[in-house]
Amino acid sequence: MVALIRRLHNVGLITHWRYQSLYKYCAKKQYFRKEPEPLDRAQYGEISRLWPAVFKALKNSGISLITLSQEIGVSIKEISVLFRGLVFTILK
Repeated sequence: MVALIRRLHNVGLITHWRYQSLYKYCAKKQYFRKEPEPLDRAQYGEISRLWPAVFKALKNSGISLITLSQEIGVSIKEISVLFRGLVFTILK
């Protein structure tokens, strides 16, 4: 994270003031010793707005969840986990 902040400053995407405040924040959180834990995507409900459109297009093309699973070589259960049930609601 610290390297990313430094790089953003070096290429001019953040101001020197913002760089200093982020640097101090990282020091306070001890991110120089240990990077922060990644966010749990499922907890925060993050999902691309593109995926619902993709799955609707698949449904409109007559592609079922079983066919999708076979074509990409990923189990239905794994697809469900990756997209938190989004696929089931659209491809049903």
